[in-house]
Amino acid sequence: MQSLFTVPPSVIISVSSIVDAHSSEDGEHFLPGFRRRVDSILRRSFPGDAGLAGGGMGLVPQDVVMASFLMVEECHHRHRDGLFHGDSRWGPYLDVLPAHLIPRLDSFDGGDYAALADGMLERTGRDSLRTLEGVYDGGEDGGEGMRDVVADMIGRRIAAGAEVPPSCLGFDSFHRLVAVVSSRAMVLRGTKHMTPLADMINYSPRPRGGGGGKGGRRREDADPPFTLYQGNAAAVKRGARRKSGRKVLEDVGATPAAVPLFLGAARVRRTMPQSSSPRGGDGGGCSTRGRQATAGRIREGDRRPSSSLPAARSIAGHLFPPASAHRGAPSVLETRSGRRRLQLQAESFRERRDSQQPGWGYWRLTARRELAEMLQIMCR
Repeated sequence: MQSLFTVPPSVIISVSSIVDAHSSEDGEHFLPGFRRRVDSILRRSFPGDAGLAGGGMGLVPQDVVMASFLMVEECHHRHRDGLFHGDSRWGPYLDVLPAHLIPRLDSFDGGDYAALADGMLERTGRDSLRTLEGVYDGGEDGGEGMRDVVADMIGRRIAAGAEVPPSCLGFDSFHRLVAVVSSRAMVLRGTKHMTPLADMINYSPRPRGGGGGKGGRRREDADPPFTLYQGNAAAVKRGARRKSGRKVLEDVGATPAAVPLFLGAARVRRTMPQSSSPRGGDGGGCSTRGRQATAGRIREGDRRPSSSLPAARSIAGHLFPPASAHRGAPSVLETRSGRRRLQLQAESFRERRDSQQPGWGYWRLTARRELAEMLQIMCR
């Protein structure tokens, strides 16, 4: 019975599977001295940790080993048509992993720490970053670091004499993959497991149109009403029309202030939101400029409902659309039940914010929470 519930090593990534593949002569990518070198680096960087030699290995050391392995596979996948012969077996999995650094305490800069205004959390983040830099580069004493091990792991896969691309050895890539492992790995009895098959199912792109609906007919409005750009920017298509003839939302802009609010909820209306008449200047309104200005104030923590009400109602129409919005139903702010729903959402967002670990869904949660809190003040 136990074997029925055992995850086969061929579909997971763990420290054990990585060590077996690189320290055994029968392993897929044998590297002489791999276990001894990695164990020495971990023991030096994490005093008191069991390392690879014993049980009870810490979670962060596991992140380090797994992130180093993913760096090798990512380099293999990126240079599959030149430096390497064929693609990495984990290539499809790497394609669905985040290409950006997932926000966490040790990814904050000085401005972020100043806004956080918490000395203890700042020290925790800075200490974490110094530890990762030391374990990767070898520390101030100039000893061996995981960077040297990664370079040798890559060197074993490429032709003799070929140079390892510097882009495959950068600390930024290591830091990003540490954040990926710490946020995606599943922990069972103190052991971390990356589950590529589950991640590929959960995070792989899907067509927005489904085969559902009455009579099994396919929806005609499968095209998303927004455009995504590099750098996580987005803009709603102004004046675009679907096959059904409905007009898509007007542009909310691709400014850094407006985009997180729009992408945070990942929900849009099919019709123009109901809102008050525009106001002059940058105080608010339904215009693109007013909506961008309001989004900027929400991101900065401004709570001035008198000057932001029209545009906030418009943004609320996008982020919290009623189920019957396309039938001309009242806006969510125009019904008592709708206002109560927003208040409950604001309370739920605050509870989630206080209970989650730093970095988990940080920007998504922040954008929705701040908007909900502002609307809660407006709707009292």
